[in-house]
Amino acid sequence: MEEFDELRRRYEATPRQLDDRLWTRLREGGTSTPRSASPKGFPFWALICIALGAPVAGAIFFYLLRVNERSYWLLGAAGVVLLVAGVIGLASLRSTAATSVAIDGKTEEQLILEQGPLVLAHLVRADERLWQPGAPPGRALLLFSLDPARRFDRTYLDRLVSEIQVLRGGTMPDMALVDVWRMVNSDKAEGSVPIPPQMAGNASTFLAVLVLIPKWLDRGRLTSRSVLAIAHPKGRRLMQV
Repeated sequence: MEEFDELRRRYEATPRQLDDRLWTRLREGGTSTPRSASPKGFPFWALICIALGAPVAGAIFFYLLRVNERSYWLLGAAGVVLLVAGVIGLASLRSTAATSVAIDGKTEEQLILEQGPLVLAHLVRADERLWQPGAPPGRALLLFSLDPARRFDRTYLDRLVSEIQVLRGGTMPDMALVDVWRMVNSDKAEGSVPIPPQMAGNASTFLAVLVLIPKWLDRGRLTSRSVLAIAHPKGRRLMQV
């Protein structure tokens, strides 16, 4: 409990400075994920320039090469080729811009550690070896909430975990709980899914898979059913503190 309180004091405020502990998490936490840049719209002005530039270029070829009147088809073909090439080039540039790139040199993980809310995540289930000293990293399914009143509410999280545990095994529930049911019953699930508001009481509670690294845990292993973590601001993932 003392370490939990101390970590909460250190990391509750955002934006937070990345100290040695968080830099270690960033370096050793796995492959970095470039932050996605929002693709810009197709530049309509560029199409106009190409449409005007193609016949102009054709006219230049006409005068330079002294093409005779019977070869006007050559001008048309040259214009079409230039126009198509320009469109393909612009489409390629737009595709490149839409590709995930690091903005200001920061990966998604770094931005999460700097700006994401600190949360208390409750275990729904975890690899049994995570409870043993010296265990390798293992998967854990965790429940957490971004709701300001619920982020550290152990009673709320305990109650909701109990309700989610009921979904393990058995038949598929009603459609509102299908995504939760699938994640609870899958050993290969990734990312996170929102808990339906009718179950969670808010629209900001999530179920997420996190690969826990035991050496970063108190005593080098799981010692309780709660894990302090930093969440993506939209609940898409967790990162271990």
